[in-house]
Amino acid sequence: MIYVSFYTVRVRVLNEVLRRSATVLLFLLTTSVACFAQEPQGFLWCGCISPSTPVSTVPAQICIDGVSFDVNVSFCSLIFIPPKIAQCSSIDAVNEATTFLEVCGRNGAVLPSDNQKVIDAVFCAMDPFGGDILNMRSKIPKCNVHPNYYCWQITMPRCVQRNGNCVQPCAWFNDHHCCKKLWRMCTDPSTGNPIVLDRTTALCPIPTQECEGSCQNVLCGQTPGACEPCP
Repeated sequence: MIYVSFYTVRVRVLNEVLRRSATVLLFLLTTSVACFAQEPQGFLWCGCISPSTPVSTVPAQICIDGVSFDVNVSFCSLIFIPPKIAQCSSIDAVNEATTFLEVCGRNGAVLPSDNQKVIDAVFCAMDPFGGDILNMRSKIPKCNVHPNYYCWQITMPRCVQRNGNCVQPCAWFNDHHCCKKLWRMCTDPSTGNPIVLDRTTALCPIPTQECEGSCQNVLCGQTPGACEPCP
């Protein structure tokens, strides 16, 4: 009887240990899935595509109304090998995703007061067919070469604010109020001119809200290959 009782106790203890282990494992799995599903969408949508994306700041020249300004442009950019399905399309894979973060005057340059012109000029500095500060132009294939395009997802601000001699986005971390677009790009082999196709779908709607407080509206009208060169 003593042996049977001891055996019975051991079985009960083992069953309890297994039950608690299963409960802990289920909790960990559930928590992991929940954390993944509840990632900070505002940050990932309008900010850098991943919290671990490194931020780069590079010197550049922007041109506004025929005048050149020395600036520092801050952005984050990720290259995907192999390409990753884009946020703005369910059928296109993106080669590179870039988010503009800030532009500041450099070498005593004072940025013009027109924030729209400043943001448009910064886009032209990043544009692979413009200033190409992302060093993307060399990655864009000729249109008759397979794969015959390079897919670029670019996030620009809808609302901006002044911070000293800098222009930066505002209200990005609380909503989807930003200009996110997807472009297919290749080079015409006969002319060398860019061929650009907008692949943005309804998955990336153009925001129409009015910016609040000291934030100013800017439009989502920038297009690669449409920038005027600096004089």
